[in-house]
Amino acid sequence: MMNLFNIIFLISIVIYSYANEIDLKNSILKNLKKKYHLLSLKYHPDKQKYNTEISNILFNEITDIYTELHKYIISLNFNDEEELDNLINDYNSLVIENNKQIDFANNCEKEYHNLINDYNSLVIKNNNLIDDYNSLNNKYNYVNNKYLNILNRYNLRE
Repeated sequence: MMNLFNIIFLISIVIYSYANEIDLKNSILKNLKKKYHLLSLKYHPDKQKYNTEISNILFNEITDIYTELHKYIISLNFNDEEELDNLINDYNSLVIENNKQIDFANNCEKEYHNLINDYNSLVIKNNNLIDDYNSLNNKYNYVNNKYLNILNRYNLRE
């Protein structure tokens, strides 16, 4: 997910040799904002049918990263090569940390789906057992009625 974010951001940084500092900042901020809006729409909790807790975590992470990057970019002097390297390194460490959290959230989501599948399987088994019980109960009642009919026919009732 964040790989596209990373690529867009890094491409924006590469163009610094072709633009002045103000244009570069505006270009980077524009690309950053576009990607933020795409990701925030995709993972917004109101847009999710299931797993709103996980999407809430992802949405908050995306918002936090956007906010940090936005503030950081505004404060930068893009004429300083060392500062650009620090920006890229800081950004990459943010992406790595966010990817770890996204992987964790995805694993939680998979576990959640596995638990739902297990639960549904148990419900189906339970329903099958209920059906089997009802079927056996019907057979018992049928046999019992036959037995009572035979007793009544031959006056063998006690």
